[in-house]
Amino acid sequence: MEIFLIFMVILFVAFCVYSNGSGARKYAGGIHNRSHEKGKVRYSYRVPYTRQQVVGMLCQKSGKDRLDYEFDEEKMEICLSNKYYAQADAVSLFAQGTADKGRMTKGKWFDVTVEEREEFSILKVTEQGFLTPRTASEVFGLMNAFFVEKLGAVPYEA
Repeated sequence: MEIFLIFMVILFVAFCVYSNGSGARKYAGGIHNRSHEKGKVRYSYRVPYTRQQVVGMLCQKSGKDRLDYEFDEEKMEICLSNKYYAQADAVSLFAQGTADKGRMTKGKWFDVTVEEREEFSILKVTEQGFLTPRTASEVFGLMNAFFVEKLGAVPYEA
């Protein structure tokens, strides 16, 4: 009986890992745009816009956005979270007094860099820390879809 339970747990974990990555693979179009730098995950995208245009687009939120997010254009940081968990956790965060001086604490924070080229730019999104809050559980699986839909980005070989 114990072996059966262990086997079921392993199958469940494998399913979760696969389903989380399948969304990322779908929008990546076979391109491996995820890399690791100093132990942190980085996603790379090719965008048909300048840095200024990318910043402007990220400042304009939409109800159609795949992820809930907060963008700090001065620091070039973005916090992404699963919008379906965001409401319940936002209430509990404020109730517990853990909100960080106006910054969203319910998601995963990333540094954003835009390297302009002649005809396009390279957008790099690098995680800031290793810990991932529960509300950010689907962020990595939905990042490709978010940036493809939000910025017309194309995953770029990392």
